[in-house]
This record gives sequence, C-alpha cells and structure tokens, in this order.
Amino acid sequence: MSGRTASLEPNCFWHRANCSFATVLAGLSGVRVFSAVIIAALLLSAPADAVLGVAQVIGIPAKPGQSVTALKADPEGNLVAAGIDAQGFVTKITRAGDEVFYSELPGAAGFVAIALDGNGDINAVSVTLSGQIFVWKLRGTDGEIIYATSLAGGAGIGSGNLAITVDAAGQTVVAAMDFGILVPTTPGAYASPPGGNLTGLTFLFRLSAMGEMIFTASYGGQHAPCYTGMTCSGAIQVTKPAQVWLDAEANIWLAGTTNTDDLPLTSDALTTATCAAFECTNGFLAEFSGDGSRLLYATYIGSASFYQNIQVVSAAADAGGHVWLVGTASSANIPVTTNALQKQLTGNGSFLMEFDPATNTLLYASYFSGSDPASTVRLGSIAVDVDGTLLFAGTSNTMSLPVPVSGFKRGSALPYYPLPYYPALPYSFVAEIGPSGSAIAIGLPSETAGSGLVFVQPGLAAVVGLSSSATLIETNGSSGPGIFGIANSASLYVVGGVAPGEFIRLYGENLGPGAPVDADPTSGQAPLQLGGIQVAVNDILAPLIQVQNDEIDAVVPFGIAGSATARITVSTPGGAANRAILRTVKADPEAFVSAPPFLGPPPLALALNADGTVNSLAHPALPGSVVALFGTGFGSLVPQPADGGVLSDPLPALINGVQVVCSSQPLDVVYTGPAPTMIAGVIQVNFRIPPQGGLLDCQFNVAGFTSSQFSVVASHQ
Repeated sequence: MSGRTASLEPNCFWHRANCSFATVLAGLSGVRVFSAVIIAALLLSAPADAVLGVAQVIGIPAKPGQSVTALKADPEGNLVAAGIDAQGFVTKITRAGDEVFYSELPGAAGFVAIALDGNGDINAVSVTLSGQIFVWKLRGTDGEIIYATSLAGGAGIGSGNLAITVDAAGQTVVAAMDFGILVPTTPGAYASPPGGNLTGLTFLFRLSAMGEMIFTASYGGQHAPCYTGMTCSGAIQVTKPAQVWLDAEANIWLAGTTNTDDLPLTSDALTTATCAAFECTNGFLAEFSGDGSRLLYATYIGSASFYQNIQVVSAAADAGGHVWLVGTASSANIPVTTNALQKQLTGNGSFLMEFDPATNTLLYASYFSGSDPASTVRLGSIAVDVDGTLLFAGTSNTMSLPVPVSGFKRGSALPYYPLPYYPALPYSFVAEIGPSGSAIAIGLPSETAGSGLVFVQPGLAAVVGLSSSATLIETNGSSGPGIFGIANSASLYVVGGVAPGEFIRLYGENLGPGAPVDADPTSGQAPLQLGGIQVAVNDILAPLIQVQNDEIDAVVPFGIAGSATARITVSTPGGAANRAILRTVKADPEAFVSAPPFLGPPPLALALNADGTVNSLAHPALPGSVVALFGTGFGSLVPQPADGGVLSDPLPALINGVQVVCSSQPLDVVYTGPAPTMIAGVIQVNFRIPPQGGLLDCQFNVAGFTSSQFSVVASHQ
C-alpha cells in the first residue's frame, strides 16, 4: 500500500466491501470518515471579541454546478441572488431561509449582474452563447419575466464585463463591453470612435421601464501602447466596465478598467497620463449626462508610470455622494494618501479609494495587501452603510492582512477549476473601515466572499462568493460561537444545500474546545454529544465525528428527508451558535480524495484497486479491473438506518441511482451503496476501468447532482 497501511484483504472491495472498519481507516489515512482520519491542522486559540460577527448563514437554492455572481437585498430585507448553472438564474430567499422563487434566464450563458427598482422588481443582464447582450426584467414577487430583450453584440466578450442599475422611474442603465464595430450608437449620444476589429468599448444602454431602447452611447480608447510607444500588431484595445450607478442629479457614473492610453478625459481629470508598456492596465472613472449625450467627467485613477497593472473591480457611492472604488493591483501605481491604511504594496494586492465628485478630490487611497511578497489579496466587492461604515470583501492566500483579523482563519479547501479559469484562493474575508477610521476584518471559509456584498439593513450586510451560501455580517457583532459555512466533508467545499446522511464540516469560531476531541472509532456508534458540543439539524441531533474550536465534523440525520430546508444549530458550553439555514437536496455527492485540490489536475480519489492497493501513480488500476471509491452526500437509504451507526448485513439500499462519468465516458458501475463496518452515510461506488486506461478525470452524477472532479489512475494497455 505504498507505506499507507500494513495490510488490506485483497478482495474485500471487489463487489461489496467486507473489510473491517478499523482496517479501512488505517489504510485510508487521508479520508475524513472518522476521527482517526481527520487531517490535522494548525490549532487556533479563541479570538478576542470582534466588532464584525456572523449573524446567520443562508443557503442559496442549489442547482448542480451553480456559481453565484451577484447579490442584492429588497426593501423587506430578502436576499436576491443571481448567477450561472446550466444557464443563468435569479432567486429570492427570505432572511428565514425560505425560497420565494427560483427563475431561470433563458439563453443566459455567462456572468449575471442584477439591480432592483423601487418596486422590488429585478433587472438582470447577461450574455448568450452567441455573445448577444440580453436584459431581463422579473417581477419581484414571484420571479415571472416581465420582458426580455436583446441589446446588441455578438462578439462574445461581454461575459464578466457587465453592470446594471435602475432609476426611480424604473428605467434601466446597462454597461457592457463589446467590439465597437458591432454596436451602433444612437444619434446625439456620446460616442467614442468605434476603432477596428480589435477595439472593445464600454457601451451604455438606457431602457424604458418596459424595455424599449432610449439611447446607446459608447466610451473607450483606441490605442494600446507597446514598449516602443507604437501600436502593437494584433493588440486588443479594451475598455471594460466594473460598475454603473446614478447620482442625485440622475447623471450616470461608470467605473472600470482600460489598457488604452488615449481614453477620452476631461480637462479637470485627476490623472491624464497612464502606463506606456504593452498589456498594462489602469482604472478609470467617468460621468455622463443622464440622457447619454455628454461626457461630464473622466479620469484615470492610477499614477502615470511605464508599467502598471491596476483593475477596478467594484464601486459604491455613499450617502454624501462620495465614490468608493476597490480593485486589484500588482504594481505600485496608486496615488496613496497620507491617511492610507497601507502605503506600500506587497505582492499581488488590492486597493481602495474614496473620491469626492463635488470637489474633484481624492480623499483616500490605500493599498490592501498581505505581508509577504508571495501573497495575493483580491478585493471583489464593496458596500457603504448609512452611517458611512465601509465594508469590502475578497479572497486571499494569507490572513496576514493590514488590519486585525478575527473569525475563521484556517482557510479551507479550494474548488478545482480547469484552465483557463483563475485559480481560487483558500481564504475569504470581509473588512471594515468604520466612521472613526478604525479597521478590522473577519475571516471566512474559501469562496464565501467576493461576488456580492450588500447592506440588508443598517448594521447588517450579506456577503456571497462563488459558493451557494450567503453570510450575514453584523458590523456590531461579537466573538461568541458562530457558524460561518457548511461543507461536504469529502470535498470540503462550502455548499448551500445538504443531503440526508451527508458527512458535513461546519466552519466557524468558538464552536468547541481548542484541541480536537474525537469520537471513539471502536464504539460502533458516532455520539450525539462530544466534548460538550451538540449539533442539531431540524431539531434532530446529528452524530458527531470530531469537534474543535473552528471546525465540527458531523453527519446530517436521515430524518430531514422531505424538508425544504436544513436548519443547523450548535450548542456549546459557552452558549448557542448562530443558525445556518441550508436547502435540503436529494444529493450532494462528493468523493473522498487523497489531498485537497489546488492547481493542476483534479485530486486523486481515495480508491482501492482490485488487489487491495491504494490507487496512485505508483499503483495504477489495470484496464478492465474494478476499483472501489468512497464518497458521501448520495442521499437517503431504505430502510432508513439509525443515524451514526456502523452498518452490518443486511445493508440498506441507496434510493438514488449513481452514474460515474470519466473523461466524458459513462462507465460500468458494479455496485453502489453502503458497506459493512462503515458509518451510515459513507457510500462505496465500485466501477470498471475502461480498456484504454490512463489518468481518468471523473465525476459522480446522483439524482441530477454532479460532484466535483476527481482522478483515478489506470495503466495503459
């Protein structure tokens, strides 16, 4: 077993497992199935009282593979989220975690941005597979589509470069990037020269309350510099939006990023010069008249230099009309102010700025980066409370931020994104700058911040990342027991829904003792109380595997089947934690893997070959042989077993069917179901290796829910 175990019966996983539970644990030391196999990590002491606290975790109605790209709140405090699964979607959830509606956006195939009007109706923008820019208006009460209209385009470059806002009369303003030659502007509207085939401009579209076009304007530069100052052959000139909003005079503000050095600017611009190197980028801020006819103000935001890489990611206006910008920076070209939080950039970091349009003054500019040259800190969203409290959220590969950090600081597992997707980062956070200038941050699990941030009510904000889980943040919170996110224990990815019998991991702070307390693997039953800690799901006590300060491993009771939501609570000697309200789903399948995924191929599954060896590069499976994998989140069993019990014959059956797809090929599944000596909720899947062998990238498909990718190694014929 390559040093991983002393022995395993060579045929115990052929068609059905008959190995002892203890032997399996000894062989599969990387699997988070029971206490002996929980991966050790750095222990954290309980943090001091924090100003930022987590009030609640709410699962966003989960569909297989969905990614959340936007979050808003309606006047009643309900959350409205949008994103992509097989196609675009918009959903509304109450603060109590109840789904109001889930509506698909027909044809949407990319990033979805949303804005709410005064009636609570929802305006959404995305692009289709053909690159068409599309706008939908949905009724806020039930999600019914009021209208859907195509704006223009066809270049396919708008996805992720979209922004939207709505005025008091229900008129929609959309900012989107597309090639200038493909989108005609309206006579009388402001128009930058369209450029050639490789010039991407930002277009401003204004629509009536019923979707009729009022005007189309354009904005952008024509020249992307080279080292020589000459236009590079084949260079693409890009001016892309990050945020669009309306001020008190109904003028249109636009913030974004450009790689051009001839962006149309006004004479009062803060900065008129930009970088001179090929592929450098700079942020910009522009103001247009409400009718789209005039450019009222425009400036670059970065200092002039030979090379810079500055990108505006998000923007917000406060009650006084000041503009706040956040973005990323990998070069030291921000004109930092004397009151900056961090005056020097370290590694790949971010920035934040405050600009006063009334006086044309940069009031505040600071870097926000780590303490190590290898650090990466990406700010992704920003929001301002009515009292001026500023929240900004992002992801990083470090918790050594320029502000004190409380909360969850361990980091969590990373989703595997095949190239060319940008790699994820293991830490998420929300930071605050209060009205007095004090600054703090709270750490969150991976992928739970950066996509959207909105104040639900004064002092209470909601934040979301790519995961389907929203976190409510109190700006005047405490450091009591808190759940910050729920993950499938096999993948450790934060989820918005859980299945009956699923092994889950609760991330948070002050959830248990400082040192891990493990359940006894020889007892035959996972306990309902461990180290003074209890976890309940819909008031049913959950079996516990391990408890400690910032993580709890538990098993979802089978009795939640049929419930719409899974309301998860934790009771500790120090008091009760906040609630996590997730969706109850038929399945949330994941394979136990040998290591968390980072960059590179999908992680190797914890699999046993037919000869009993652990599948690896050194011990590949033979073509045509059967391998056994283990996973969790496959759903209900019949007859329903006792929660937390170690199973023996006769075994219950898995209700849901299981498909294994490797390298786009459905494989022959020999057995799916529980196994003797395993805790109820661990599922074994035996399937036959295809004749061609090789490194197989695989996924489970259970009841329409697809797992993350994992790998199995097979030798070639």
